[in-house]
Parts: sequence; structure tokens; C-alpha cells
Amino acid sequence: MSPLAELHRHLNAALAFGPSYNGRLSNHLPMALHAAWELGAESERLQAQIEDEAPKLVRAAPSAMQMEIAAEIEAEGAEAVLRRHVPGLVTMPHAGLFHGMIRTAHAWEAGHAGELAAALAYWDSLWQADSSDVPPTDDEPWKACRQRLIERALDAYLLSRNFYVLHLITGLRALRVLGRFVPDVPEVSAWIERGFEAGWARADYRATLALNEDEPPSWPRLREAALAQMDDHVIKLVHACWQEDRLRPDKRWRQAAALATDRAAVTPAV
Repeated sequence: MSPLAELHRHLNAALAFGPSYNGRLSNHLPMALHAAWELGAESERLQAQIEDEAPKLVRAAPSAMQMEIAAEIEAEGAEAVLRRHVPGLVTMPHAGLFHGMIRTAHAWEAGHAGELAAALAYWDSLWQADSSDVPPTDDEPWKACRQRLIERALDAYLLSRNFYVLHLITGLRALRVLGRFVPDVPEVSAWIERGFEAGWARADYRATLALNEDEPPSWPRLREAALAQMDDHVIKLVHACWQEDRLRPDKRWRQAAALATDRAAVTPAV
């Protein structure tokens, strides 16, 4: 069985669980499986992730929306379905603290139709119309806006290790991954800015750490450190930092990954 087939086998197993648990907490298992696989996890490590997270999750049948989207994907293909759904959903990129968008991005990268249907259905369930004012963008292209904001989040994480700022990084990574399906209109920058500020407010950010100026570990060591524990947030953050660093090399990404793996501690579940 190929490595990708192994990932798909574990994602198939993860589809037995509903998108949330304890009423409002997000099921991170499929996102963590894909991130861990990209970081180098083999079958046994993926199975360990399932066994670690399964006891807290809730088994659930697919929702009607999930089945409808699955049928669309089967009939039209994943790309066509994303082109139809993402433009509306991205008006609220931060729905569920970005988890709808994050899960959708991981599903698209994983190339798993069933998980993509589940992710889009989850994002749809979190989405709600927002008529509040959005900040002005001065016609800033949304990709430039995304880059500005993810670097702001990166600097903030390095000085705080803030759990909610972490989600700004993984959320903005997900936006980049789905970028080919995001409309190229000025409003997108405003939606991103509004979502970022909502997450920033929830973070209640305060700089509490001194920046470590030492040369951070190499990516092979950081990937190994991420996979040495089961913290899904750490796995997803290290994966996001690794991807972003490959696109725009900057040692701050390795610093952030090192900070996360040095403290794979108990964190709030969201």
C-alpha cells in the first residue's frame, strides 16, 4: 500500500467521528492525520493518533449536507465543488476559530473526497452571515493582506506562545492553500482582516516571552519532535511553519516550531 493510500485508509477510519464533541469543540483528528503524514508519519504513527484522540470523539453518521457535497464531488470533481463553495464560505474565514477553513485545506491537500465533503459541510455549519462593518483595505490585494497578517501572527506567537494566535497562523496557511478558489476581489482582504481581528481579540494577546536569538533546530529535528507527541495543535502548527518557510525562508518559522515542540503542554481544546 502506498504512503498516500495509508493516509487515506486512516482518514476513512476518522470519518466515523462527527465534526465536534462536547457540544462545541472541533474534531482535529483528520487535520492532525494529514499534517502528521506530511511531516513524515508512517502508518503506525497515524494509527497511534487515532487511538489517542478517539476516546474523546463522538461517532456520528454523515450529515445531510455532507452527503450532498459528497455526491457533488463524485459527479463534478473536487475542484469544481471547491470553486462553487469557497467564495461564499470565505466571507467568514474565521468561522469556528478558522477550523472549518483549516479542515477544508487539509482535506484538499490530502486528496480525500470523503474528508473534503465532511470538511466543507463542517465549514458550512459554522458559517453565518455577518453584517458588521469590515475594516477598510485600501485596495490591498488579499494575498498581500494574508502575508502581512501571518507575519504579524508569527511575531506575536514568538513573544507569547499564545494558543489563539497559533490558530491565526494555521488559519492563514489554510487560506493560502485554498487560494486558487478564493475570488480575486477587494472584499476578500476586508473579510480576512475582520476574521484576523476577531481571532486577535479572542487571543487577548500580551507579549510575555523574550525572543530566543539562538539558531533554531533543523526541520528534520523539528518534524521528529512534533511527531514524538500527540498534541494535534503542535503537529498542525509545525506543519504550517514548515510549509510557510519553504515558500519564504525565514528562521522565525523554525523558531516558532521549536517554541511549540519545546512545550507540547496541555492547552485549551477548541
